Amino acid sequence: MWHQKILLVMTCVNVFLEPTNSQKCQSSARTCVKSKYRSHDGSCNNIENPSWGTPFSKYGRLLPPKYGDANVPAVCCSESGKMLDPGARPSHCLPIDLPVNDPVYSPANQTCMGFIRTTTDRDLNCVGGSQPAEQLSQVTSFLDLSLVYGNNVEVNNQIRTFQNGLLRTETRGGQQWPIRSTNISFDCTLRNQNDACYFNTDDRINQNPQLTLLQVILYREHNRVAAQLKKLNAHWNDETIHQETRKIVISEYVYICYYEWLPLMLGGEVLYKNKILYNSPGQIHDYNGKINPAVLNEHAIAAFKHFHSLIAGRLDIVSESRTVQQSIQLRDWYFDPQVLENGDNFNGLTRGLCTQHQMASDRYHDKGVTNYLFSTGGLGLDLKATDIQRNRDHGLASYNELRKLCGLRRAKEFKDFLDVIPKEHVSLLEKHYEHPDDVDLIVGGSLERDIPGALVGPTFHYIILKQFYRTRVADRFWFENDQFTREQLKEIRKASISRLMCDNSNIKYMQRKGFVRISQGNPLENCGELPSINLSLWKGV
Repeated sequence: MWHQKILLVMTCVNVFLEPTNSQKCQSSARTCVKSKYRSHDGSCNNIENPSWGTPFSKYGRLLPPKYGDANVPAVCCSESGKMLDPGARPSHCLPIDLPVNDPVYSPANQTCMGFIRTTTDRDLNCVGGSQPAEQLSQVTSFLDLSLVYGNNVEVNNQIRTFQNGLLRTETRGGQQWPIRSTNISFDCTLRNQNDACYFNTDDRINQNPQLTLLQVILYREHNRVAAQLKKLNAHWNDETIHQETRKIVISEYVYICYYEWLPLMLGGEVLYKNKILYNSPGQIHDYNGKINPAVLNEHAIAAFKHFHSLIAGRLDIVSESRTVQQSIQLRDWYFDPQVLENGDNFNGLTRGLCTQHQMASDRYHDKGVTNYLFSTGGLGLDLKATDIQRNRDHGLASYNELRKLCGLRRAKEFKDFLDVIPKEHVSLLEKHYEHPDDVDLIVGGSLERDIPGALVGPTFHYIILKQFYRTRVADRFWFENDQFTREQLKEIRKASISRLMCDNSNIKYMQRKGFVRISQGNPLENCGELPSINLSLWKGV
């Protein structure tokens, strides 16, 4: 169940947004000031190429883009699922046509589904001529917890108290919550006017209960660590406490992502073999300033989106004894975080995330994200259809080309896919595509059999390995790269998703391996018995 949470954190939402003047047509023409802390916008992480990894940088690619030749008119879909008249159409629309016999949407008289194209460098007039468009990522390329701290200083300032390094929160029911949104009608769909609706540096904080819960946990972790650092170093000013805390919390998060979660997705042995993980107790000096940290298009838009199949539409609220007290439907709580503050739901849903089983890694998706994604009462969007449309919007090379890149034979006939795709799925591909070269990457890759020890097939496995390697080695501020003393680094490596949950909720018991189901080999333990970071090693630093 927890696997989908990390996915949601690391996957950016792609819509058309207008960048600021300073973000247009990124270049390296900026001066870097020496600092022991990473910038909020990712600039100057690479001294030689200061703009690498900043918001509105181009995605990277493993293979050149493949766009269609047709000049598609910008027709948009209304909220009721009807095509808008040409005179009412804004730009950057690429609606999804719905078949007249669609079993879900046709009874509701919907003929289309809205879709907004991703901003490209051509939209900003940064390139011209016959040069193909490249999409721009709205977030930094680093695992820097910008979903908590923001991706620029101005946004970060909005959530800071500027006292003792703390983030702004409100206290209700004896618990800390993010501050209230100032644009509730836009950010949330509430049942009651005074229900919770949060403001954060990341617009997705109110999107669904699980994503909101994780962001609240990380918020609380920042303030918990900041309060301890203040006690240890009374002479530190607000900025020092804030930055040191941010550095620690980011490192906890990265360690959990890489050393706890990623082995379950891709298999542990291959990660050490490919130098994505290390067994060394000391520093790892593998930073490579020649590698651009840009997130790969094939990863963000296809391979990583395969894990959408893990999302469950039913969320269990679980007691301390790990019995299910009740369940809620994901479809009922989009953009309505009040469910977390009702009764003991925050703790119950947190336990549920570490108790409830994830869905299977396959071609199927829960109705909560296919028929009712972002629903506010009726039908919603279809996440899988949106993912396929995004694949095409970004002009990703075909599945056939990518499977060849990862070492498989390029298919000349559909039957050539049988080496990694079950026969019944190959038959479906042959029914819906004219030629093997037409198969979308996100479709073909999601039909492959999982390789042993992983939750993806060989093509997506190859792509995700590439991404997690470059995310690591292209980050000058990676936590294992001279960011801490040897003793401090040892403490950072005690971080775990279970301890993070315990420290920032009222949960009393957790299994040591929070991403793995409870069993005899992974029993519930008192939270106080789980390894924790000894922050006294930061005293007087």
